[in-house]
Amino acid sequence: MEETKEYEVKVGLCKMCDHDQCHVKCILDAGRLERVETLHGSPFTCWFKIEQCPKQKGTIEQAYHKDRLNYPLKRIGERGSNKWETISWDQAIDEIAEKLLAIKKNHGAEAVAAIYGFYNEQWDVARFMNLWGSPNTDSLDARICGGLEAWINIITYGGIAHYGPPDPRNTNLLVLWANRPSVTNPIKWDFGMRIPHRIVVDPRWIDECEGADMWIRLRPGTDTALALGWLNVIINEGLYDKEFVNKWVYGFDELKKRIREYSPEKVSEICWVPAKQVIDSARLYASTKPAYLQWGSPSAYYGLNSGQTERAKCCLRTITGNLEAVGGNQIIRPYSKQVKLTTLEMSEKLSEGQMKKALGSDRFKVMTWPGWSLIPDDLRRNIRASVARGAPVSAIMTAARTGKPYPIKAMFSSAGNPMLVMSNTHHVYEAIQNLELLVSLEMWMTPTAVLADYVLPVTYWVERPQVSFLEHANSLITGQRVLPKKIEGKFDRWDDYDFWSALGRRVGQAEFWPWRSLEEVYDYRLGPTGMKFEEFAKIKTWDTERLPHRAYEDEGFKTPTGKVELFSTIYEKLGYDPLPAFEEPAESPYRTPELAKEFPYIVISCKPRVYIHSSHRQVKAQRAMAPEPVCEIHPETAKKHGINDGEMMWIETKRGKIKQKAKYFDKMDPRVINPDFGWWFPEKEGAAPSLFGVWEANVNVLTDDELDTCGQDCGNWYLAVHQGRVSKVK
Repeated sequence: MEETKEYEVKVGLCKMCDHDQCHVKCILDAGRLERVETLHGSPFTCWFKIEQCPKQKGTIEQAYHKDRLNYPLKRIGERGSNKWETISWDQAIDEIAEKLLAIKKNHGAEAVAAIYGFYNEQWDVARFMNLWGSPNTDSLDARICGGLEAWINIITYGGIAHYGPPDPRNTNLLVLWANRPSVTNPIKWDFGMRIPHRIVVDPRWIDECEGADMWIRLRPGTDTALALGWLNVIINEGLYDKEFVNKWVYGFDELKKRIREYSPEKVSEICWVPAKQVIDSARLYASTKPAYLQWGSPSAYYGLNSGQTERAKCCLRTITGNLEAVGGNQIIRPYSKQVKLTTLEMSEKLSEGQMKKALGSDRFKVMTWPGWSLIPDDLRRNIRASVARGAPVSAIMTAARTGKPYPIKAMFSSAGNPMLVMSNTHHVYEAIQNLELLVSLEMWMTPTAVLADYVLPVTYWVERPQVSFLEHANSLITGQRVLPKKIEGKFDRWDDYDFWSALGRRVGQAEFWPWRSLEEVYDYRLGPTGMKFEEFAKIKTWDTERLPHRAYEDEGFKTPTGKVELFSTIYEKLGYDPLPAFEEPAESPYRTPELAKEFPYIVISCKPRVYIHSSHRQVKAQRAMAPEPVCEIHPETAKKHGINDGEMMWIETKRGKIKQKAKYFDKMDPRVINPDFGWWFPEKEGAAPSLFGVWEANVNVLTDDELDTCGQDCGNWYLAVHQGRVSKVK
C-alpha cells in the first residue's frame, strides 16, 4: 500500500491587497512552501478562491525569488551607482546609529524623517521616531488613502465609520465612491456584491458597474461638488432624517444655506454629469435604506479638494440616518481584548515642543499637531498619531530638497518606494540627492533602494507573524510565521520590528524595547485574551466583537459639541471654512484654461489589478498578467492624434513625459486618459541614470507635489487630475 504523504499546514495572513488581509492555508512539504489555499471557515478571505487570486499567483515565486534581498548592503560607489558590499546586521546598525547621532547633534532630532508603506508593522517606526524626538513621520499612502478619510470622520462625528465591510444581511444600497473593491478590498466585495442595489461613482467604467443601478461618470476631481449636489437634493426635497438631524446634528442650518450654491444644474456643469442623474442618484441614496457609503482612495489624492470631499460624504451619511444604523455606516471600535497600536506607538513620548516642529504643520493644520491638539484625550487613545499628527510626505520631501524651513538630513524608507509612489519623481530624486543618509528597508532592489546608503532585507508576509490592524477594527485576525526569516548561508532577513528595536537600543532607547521578537510583541498585545500569540494564531485564528448600536444615545458623539458636526468647530478654530465647499483642482479646464489649451486632457491613474502599488514587478507569474504599462485612451481621442490601439504613445504634463502602450477604452470621457500606475523595469539597468527605467513609464514623473497645490487642510498631494497631452511615439 502506498504511504500517504503528510504535509505541514500553517495559517497565514496575506497582505498583498491595499487594505484587506486574507486568511490563507499554507501547505509545506519538508519546510518548503508548496501551495497556498483558501482557509475555509474564516470570514476574512477573498470573494474568489485564493488559488484564483491574481495577487496570490506569485506567492511561492516571491518567497524563493532569486532577486530577493538576502543580507544588509552598504553603498560603496557614488549614490545611484548600484555598487554594494555585503555587511552584517551588527555593522549596519552600528554605522546607521553613529550617523544618526551625529545628525542629531548638528541639526536636531527633527532633521531625521521616516516614511513607510503599507505591508509592514508601522507602529514600530512611529515608536522609534517618537522616542528619537522627530515629528517628521508619515505614511506614503495613509494621507492619500484611508487615513485622511478616517481623520475627517473623527473630526465630524468622533469616530471612524467608513472602513468596515457592508452588511449584506441588512444593507439595501451600496455606494462605491472612487472605490474598486474587487481589486483593492476583496473581502468587502464579497459582502458588497450581495447587496441588492448599487451606485458606482467613478470617472471610468469598472467591473463593479456591472449590475449596478447607476454609474455616475463624473469629471475627475469634482467629487466634492457631486456630494454637495446630493445634499442639495436631499435637503431641499426633505429626504433627510429629521428626527436625527434635530437631536444629534450641529450646523444643519448653516449647511442648508451652503448647498444652495450647488443646484443639480450647477453640479451638472461642474461634474459633466446630467442634472437628472444628480437628482435621481441623490433620491436613490436617500430613500433606499439602510445604505452604506464606502470610502475610496482616489478622492483622497485630489489635492485641494480631498478633505472637503470626505467632509461632504460624512454629511451625507449623517443626514440620511445611515450613520450608526445597522446596515449603514457604523462607527467601528478597536477590538477590546488587545493592547492597542496607539499604546505601542508611544506618541506621548514626543514633546509638544518637538511636535510643533512637524514640517507642514504651519499650513496643513487639520492633519498635523494643531488639529490633533483639539481632539479629546480619550479619543486620541484610539487614533494612530503617526497618521493624524505626522508631517506630510510632500512637506518632508520639500524640506529635503530645499532645506526650508529646515533641512532633512536623514530619511528612512520602510516598505515604500518614493521614486514610484510619491508625486513628482524629479523632486523626489533631488530630495534624495541632498540627504546625508538614506536607509531603505525592502524586499527587492528598487529605484529608491538603488539611491540608498544602506539597503536592508526585510521579510515577506509568509516569513513573519501577523496581527491585522486595519480594516476590521472590531476584529482580531492573526497569521503564523510560515517560513523562516533566516537560513544559515542562504539569507538573513529581519522583520521590520527587529531593525527598529535594535536601532532603538543602539541609540539609547533600550528600556522601551523589551521584546526580542515580533512573536513576543504579539504575546504582549494578545495578553488580554488570555492566550499566547502562537496558540491564538494556530487554534483560534480570529475573533470578532459585535459593534454597539446607537451608542451615541448614551455617550453622545465624541466631538467638541457632542453632536455630529456638519459645521466643524475644529475647522473653524484652525481658520478654515467650517462647511464643505468645492474648489477646482489645481489644474483644470476651468481653473487653468491657458494651460488646458496646451494640455487639453485630464490625466488620472489607477492601480493595476495584479500588484500592490509598485512592488513585485520581477515576479513572472504576475508580470505575465500585466507585462507592460498601458494607457487607457478613448478611441476618438486616440484617432485625433494618429494613435492606433496597441501602439506606443507619449503622455506629457508640464512636469515631464512618459510613454506607455495605448489601450482603446470607450467607457470613460474622451477628455480623460488613464495611464498605468507604478511602473519600473527590474530587467533594465539599475544604476543611475536609468534606475531600472524609472523615468520611462512612471506616471509620477507627471504629477504635482507643490505645497501650494496640496490640500491646504490636510496636506494630501496629487496622484491624478493633471492637465496633459498625448502623441504617437514615432
